[in-house]
Amino acid sequence: MPAEKLKYRDFFCIFLRTLLLQAVWNFKGMISAGIAFTLVPVVKRISSNRTEQAGILKRHLGFFNAHPYFASFAIGALARLEEGLAINKTGDAGQIEKFKVALIGPLGVAGDAYFWAIVKPASILAGSAGILVFNRMEYRLGSAVMMLVLYNIPHLYIRFTGLWKGYQSGYNTYKLLKKENYARVKSVYRILGAVMLGIVMVTVLNKNGSRDMGALLVFVLAITGSAFLRGKRVYMQPIVLLSMGLAAIIGLL
Repeated sequence: MPAEKLKYRDFFCIFLRTLLLQAVWNFKGMISAGIAFTLVPVVKRISSNRTEQAGILKRHLGFFNAHPYFASFAIGALARLEEGLAINKTGDAGQIEKFKVALIGPLGVAGDAYFWAIVKPASILAGSAGILVFNRMEYRLGSAVMMLVLYNIPHLYIRFTGLWKGYQSGYNTYKLLKKENYARVKSVYRILGAVMLGIVMVTVLNKNGSRDMGALLVFVLAITGSAFLRGKRVYMQPIVLLSMGLAAIIGLL
């Protein structure tokens, strides 16, 4: 059976498989096994020869790492390139591999700066603020749901549009990773995070400040230390461990 172009249902299957991208994460290949797993629908569409299918997938089991959500850009691009190689004989396997390796850095930087530094903290603060402010259980549950919604809207959007736009762009996928492409969403979540942090701080101070100076001290030190380390681009683990240690000591006194 001759190679065929991907169908819409193939993209849906690939999208679902991206949700399991890190299921077999390992130190040797990082997410390479997950990448190969997501490409199975592509391989089945472009080849009916089991030996050839295995050979294509084996090529993608080498080292590869990227932000798990932004990896969809690479997956879409690889689908396009493997399709072109099978149908139109454009490019070659070595060129595809070099392209994939070149995407490792941009995908990691874009994803970390977008999700781990902005979207995730802002979403957690929004949920935490609601839980702290409201006393009724249904409102607190609603706040937890809101946190998941705020986080997963950009998460799922990036997974799906990254896959589709990566497929459309092919070797030009790197152009999609420019930081200005996500500036508006970043600004919205930065403002959201700042407002929610203010609500959390005021609420904690009102509830605990007057009756528990130890808790207030830990809170102020944690916030101040986190801001300082963030400016110095230092890992956050030291301040987290310090805060936990101080809280434990004060709790025992």
